[in-house]
This record gives sequence, C-alpha cells and structure tokens, in this order.
Amino acid sequence: MRKGTLLFLTLAFAYSWAVASILYIFNLPPSALLFVSTAYMFGPALAVLTLKVLRHPLPDLGLRFNPNAWWLVAWFFPPFIVFLTFLVDLLMPGVSLSPHSDALMNRLSRTVSPQDMESIREAVSTLTVPMIVALFFYGMVAGVTINALVSLGEEVGWRGFLYSEFKGMGFWRMSYTVGALWGLWHAPLILKGHNYPLHPVPGVFMMVLFTTLLSPLMFHIREKARSTLAAAIFHGTLNGVGGFDLLFLRGGDDLTVGITGLSGLLVLSALNLALYLLRRKDA
Repeated sequence: MRKGTLLFLTLAFAYSWAVASILYIFNLPPSALLFVSTAYMFGPALAVLTLKVLRHPLPDLGLRFNPNAWWLVAWFFPPFIVFLTFLVDLLMPGVSLSPHSDALMNRLSRTVSPQDMESIREAVSTLTVPMIVALFFYGMVAGVTINALVSLGEEVGWRGFLYSEFKGMGFWRMSYTVGALWGLWHAPLILKGHNYPLHPVPGVFMMVLFTTLLSPLMFHIREKARSTLAAAIFHGTLNGVGGFDLLFLRGGDDLTVGITGLSGLLVLSALNLALYLLRRKDA
C-alpha cells in the first residue's frame, strides 16, 4: 500500500471516528445519531482536503459533471434494490405484509423512548397512501440533491481517491477491499445503534458484509458514468429510500429484514453474480 493511500485511510478513519467520539463522551441518545452521522460522512472528504493542503499529489478524484445514461441508473437502481429486498423480506420466517402502521410502531418501540414514541405515533397516524407516495418521491429528490451532496463527502474518498489508487488491483479485488474498509469505517456508529439498534455488535459484521457486497455495484456505476458524482447520487438515493420496505412489514428484526439485513445481503449477492456475468460478457 502506497504512503499516500495509507495516509488517506488514517485521516479518513481518524476524522470520522473523532466525530463519533462525541456520542460516547457525552453519552448522547440514539436521536442524536442522525446529526452526528451526517458530520461523520465528511471524514473521507476532509482526508482528501488535508492531503491537498499538505501538497501531496492527488490522483484523479472523478469529480466530473458529464451526465450520461448511467447517471439515471445511479438514481433509479436504489429503489429497485429496495423493492427486491422487500420481496425477499416476505420470504423470511415470521415476516408478513402489514399495510397498517402498527408493525412500524412495534418496530420503533424497541429502540425509541416512550416520549418520542408518542410524537411518532401522532405523526404516523396521519399518514395516507398519497402521503407515503409523496415521501417516497421526496426521498428520490433528496437522493439526487442534498443527500447526494452529503454522500459526496464519502464518495470523493471511497469511489474517488481509492478508485484511482486501487484500480490496478483489478475490479473485484478493488471493490471488495474498499467495501470492507468502508464497512469497518462505520463501526463506531454501528456500535451506538446505527442501522442495527437491537444487535450493535453483530451489526458491525453485518455492515462490513453489506458494504462489501454493495461496493462492486457502486464502482461499476462510477466506472460507466466516468464520475464519482454518479456514485454519490446512488449513495444518496439509497439513503433516501432505503427504509421504505420496513413500512409494510410485520416481524423480523434488524439482522434479518431491510437492505442492511439478511434479505438485503441475499439480494446484493445475487446482483453481484449478475454483475460478474455482465462484466465477463463485456470483457
């Protein structure tokens, strides 16, 4: 591993983990995770900026605005992944379709305080089908705007800096290496209940598997779109709509259902196989 790569990784982990330390030092409640995780995402970008300030030669970061059809794939593929995950969710033992909010309330009650639950219950009770559809489209719009901008704080590092540094390893080795590092980078947030509030320790392992399997899809889009910005759109949109399948499910837990659960891992494994066959055909 080259000196610049090692320095980038050290800085990216150090900056983000320093932000996460706020959760531990002040013992902040789970409700603070959203705000802390947003700041956390800029660690890789700060690492790149630090290298720039130190006058370290930077590789091509892929920060080009040159839209092509793959930018649309980056935007519309995340809800397709969520839909496939939803179908697999329904095959899990003890999981069933729930068109009402009672299942969502039961799921939230495991991790949210009674005071917060009352506020959430009042808000959810007003949800109608048109409002849920509107929320989905809001997630899609946010995915290509504000979420993409925030996600770029990560992507300029993972799919920008490290793409240029590691692409000589070959596509699959690069993807899985960066994916594993990306998952491990999330560890302090996961241990505080992010994504896996009921199983934070096993959640670290699950997150590493999730990011490792997600990484090839994102690198393929970044490669075909010839821009890190497309990867940021994919990332931002997945964050925007990634939890919608859970709105309609009864049963399961954070290790089994959802895109970061076992259902999501199975879907991503199948998509990795499809991508392998596609790339071999195009080779």
